[in-house]
Amino acid sequence: MLPYKDMLQYVWDCDYVGDMANYAEAWEYNYGKWIFPANTILEYIDKVTGDPEDKAILKAEAHYYRAFANLELMDTYCLPYCDENLDEPGLSRKTSTSFEQDVTRMNLRDTHKMIEDDIKEALKIKRTDLSRSWRVSLPAAQALAARFYLYSNDYEKALEYAEEALKAKSELVDYNGGDIYLQPLETPYGEVDITNLYLIIYESEKLYAWKEYYHYANISTLVLPVSQFLLDKYDHENDLRYEFFVVDKFGWFMGLDDTSTKAFMYFGMTNIPFGPTVQEMILTKAECQARLGNWQDAMETLVPLRNARMRPGTPKLTATSQDDAILKIADERIRELTFATRWSDIRRYNNNETDIDDVTITRQFYPYTATEFTVDGEMKTYTLDKKSRRFAAPLPTQEITLSQGQIVQNKY
Repeated sequence: MLPYKDMLQYVWDCDYVGDMANYAEAWEYNYGKWIFPANTILEYIDKVTGDPEDKAILKAEAHYYRAFANLELMDTYCLPYCDENLDEPGLSRKTSTSFEQDVTRMNLRDTHKMIEDDIKEALKIKRTDLSRSWRVSLPAAQALAARFYLYSNDYEKALEYAEEALKAKSELVDYNGGDIYLQPLETPYGEVDITNLYLIIYESEKLYAWKEYYHYANISTLVLPVSQFLLDKYDHENDLRYEFFVVDKFGWFMGLDDTSTKAFMYFGMTNIPFGPTVQEMILTKAECQARLGNWQDAMETLVPLRNARMRPGTPKLTATSQDDAILKIADERIRELTFATRWSDIRRYNNNETDIDDVTITRQFYPYTATEFTVDGEMKTYTLDKKSRRFAAPLPTQEITLSQGQIVQNKY
């Protein structure tokens, strides 16, 4: 059984979830692991001795990490970035280690500029070595800039930075080449095929060296059940992502007498790449080309990615128009990046220059109260409309309380 807070988030609750224990995990992780250490570096770096070039690199890295974390926070707790939302509540300007700093929420316009300013500082980094993916490099900063501008619907800048990142690194893992293979795992109920990536979680040096990373950062989670929507996006005969990463009989793997459940596994059950990668930059470049009118070139941009993911002889992905190309690329992002970028993609699709890619989400689940879901009741349909204010998740109630009124909750 999933934690109650997870079930509340599944149906986009905005009344009770902010009060749940452990709901503040994303907030605490981004502020605690990324933003506070970055602020510490920026606050004290000029007060210590050291090589000026080393200091400059550390400063740029700190700006990168702060931008990375604030972009994730903005994409979680704020409404999507677009002209009509610029005056909506954004984030607090946390640029100090002081607990006395005012944490009143800026508007979304100023939040966006705060992140952009940090990215510009991160782009000053001189390190170009990509062999240590856990350290920030110029190509990693360029890749983060491409992600930021794509999420801002600024396709020209996103294309510019994606191309710069790809100049530095464009090699993909060829799924036909033996780097990934299926192997059996014995469970109490029978045998399950998993990929060799499951073992890499125990060999961190291999994980860090995975050649598609610009910057190593992962989403950690325990269970990634696969929806029928996602299953239907794959070519089950030719797409090696389906063969390697969609695990049959996942219930058996979890120790349950269940053969029907499928799940998604990548770098083991607990790690999904979230830092910028080569495949993300290829998809960003292709999407920007298509949205800027160069849709034929966009389909050519996808060729190396498709060759690395599909069985030999699979027909080339083609499009008949600009709109068709945009939708084909959106589907490819689902197949390649779904657990890393899907939420962010839906947010921007619903607030960009066209309605061809709009997404309304519906889910069937049980009715609920403040304390429980009525699992013996009739299923209810929950809908997240394209302009729903629930695209901004509720802020953790404990953070509002600790701020003594400076932070205000989102309005629904």
